[in-house]
Amino acid sequence: MANGRRIRFVLIDKRPGHVRKVLLFRPAAGGEEIMIPWTHYCSEGVEFVQGTVTSVDSGEKEVRYTDAKGSDARIHYDLLVVAVGGVVRRPDPDQGGIALTDPQAAADIRERWRANLRKAAAQTNHEERKRLMTIAVGERASAASKRPPNWGSRCGRRRRRWDSIRPIPPSIY
Repeated sequence: MANGRRIRFVLIDKRPGHVRKVLLFRPAAGGEEIMIPWTHYCSEGVEFVQGTVTSVDSGEKEVRYTDAKGSDARIHYDLLVVAVGGVVRRPDPDQGGIALTDPQAAADIRERWRANLRKAAAQTNHEERKRLMTIAVGERASAASKRPPNWGSRCGRRRRRWDSIRPIPPSIY
């Protein structure tokens, strides 16, 4: 209630929840779920609608959207807040590897890694086994703001030499 009027908050999003992108490594490494359902954030008086906004008519104070079932719908508003969010840019696929951009990519990385481990377990050739059990991780420069606070002390001056990719060369045997 505000000034004697009931306030209705409505959150519209095409996804059922918020993907914590800074934690994308977790499902790649251990299959952990990192999507938090929007309903988890919705307290009393906050409604979640799964859908995609298609247009806003500011004159009529109306938002048009397509709901999760594909039906067109409308909702009237007094005050509209538009939060466009962020989109992870995907690198050129010709660069090779799998870019860790979303939960599906994390699942793909995990499955490829597990497949390599299964192949390595049966491998008798030491060099091939070593190759199958080696992983390389690179970081895009745009991800610099999402690094852990101690990143600089771990990498020292070496990290300044790379423009767009900063490899971290682990070998796991």
